[in-house]
Amino acid sequence: MILGVFGPDGSAYVIAHIKVPRLMVEGAFPFLVDTGADETTLHMRDAIQLLSTEVIANPIGNNPKSWAKIKKRFRLLGNLALIGGVGGTAAYFKEPAQITFTHHDNTEEDCVFDLNIAKPERFKSRKFRQQFELPSLLGIDILNRFRLVMDYSNNQISLFTLNSVEP
Repeated sequence: MILGVFGPDGSAYVIAHIKVPRLMVEGAFPFLVDTGADETTLHMRDAIQLLSTEVIANPIGNNPKSWAKIKKRFRLLGNLALIGGVGGTAAYFKEPAQITFTHHDNTEEDCVFDLNIAKPERFKSRKFRQQFELPSLLGIDILNRFRLVMDYSNNQISLFTLNSVEP
């Protein structure tokens, strides 16, 4: 069983470890559980942390040098795709990736898939700031491998492997 948490606004989140082998980068991120998202997506704040070689506290602040380094890393991404959703169409890079979940007993479960990584808008633009506020999404491409239980009364989110014997 993989446990998640409810955020302050009542949204469901699951922590997962992402690895992008081609770029030799990895990191752990909170993913908003989104049964309406077709594909799992790493949005701007998390994409910057994944691609940067240093932890950046405020990449949208006044630090053009840090942003210049990060832009170089974004240029390594390929396979640009336009993806439509309820908010319109946005550009994402598709990268082969591995997502790893840690079960409550500390065993791990891996899934290999194509990760969408948000393509950044012009730095410091209004659209960039909007992108920066979006949470990364755990989409149905990964969620369909699990049984999802959202128990608001007990403040518990659980993902059960489909072949699991747990309730």
